[in-house]
Amino acid sequence: MPYFVWFGVLGLLLLYAAGITMFLAKRKNMPHLRRHHSLLGKGAAFSLAVHAVWANLDHMGRSIPLLGWIGLAAIFGVFLGYCAILRTQRVGGRKWSRLHWQIQLLSMVIATVHAAWMIVRVLSAP
Repeated sequence: MPYFVWFGVLGLLLLYAAGITMFLAKRKNMPHLRRHHSLLGKGAAFSLAVHAVWANLDHMGRSIPLLGWIGLAAIFGVFLGYCAILRTQRVGGRKWSRLHWQIQLLSMVIATVHAAWMIVRVLSAP
């Protein structure tokens, strides 16, 4: 298994951890966990960016399969959500904050589909 896969796994785990910390902070009355959300989110974005760049460099010169486009859509969503939260911090307002978590949730689902598809491909290979 190529090493860039581990950056994808780490990024997905950090993305889930960031979502879980905000869920616990908001729904389960654990506001002390909120301070970890930003660090986990930045770590996930960095790890997924390394995964995407390394995977595309490794597969340079070949056409991008559907699986690769799904992964790129997930990375794009992560960074779009990151831009939305930066806009919230600068301008304020609930619209951008709501947009952040909706985009991030969709990106997490897309990234999970990407990872599950890859796991099925690896395990079903002869």
